[in-house]
Amino acid sequence: MDDLWTSPLRYVPATLLAAGGAWLLVTGLGLGRDGLRLASIPAPRGNWLLMRGIRRLTQGAALLAVGLGWAFQSPVAIAAGLIFGFEELIETSIAAAALRDDADRGAATAGDGSPQG
Repeated sequence: MDDLWTSPLRYVPATLLAAGGAWLLVTGLGLGRDGLRLASIPAPRGNWLLMRGIRRLTQGAALLAVGLGWAFQSPVAIAAGLIFGFEELIETSIAAAALRDDADRGAATAGDGSPQG
């Protein structure tokens, strides 16, 4: 394990991990922007899209922290990235599932709450 931590070759996978995290972070910002645009009008899936963007953004930030922590040999950054990423993944997944269910139910009912059909 020490060889993996101190090897000069650690920069290759650490850079790939950090680059993947940065890509997720940027695409999460894009999804969040689109979700905010839809959430400002009465669109049924705007809040769900916003939550998906937040989830992707936090996953990207966590992977970026792990990749940079590995490259610069910072166990605190790795631990923080893993803990933050795991906790936020669970939390935002539950919220996204609830928002998606709400959007699906909202699309299946008319404005007065009666079922469409």
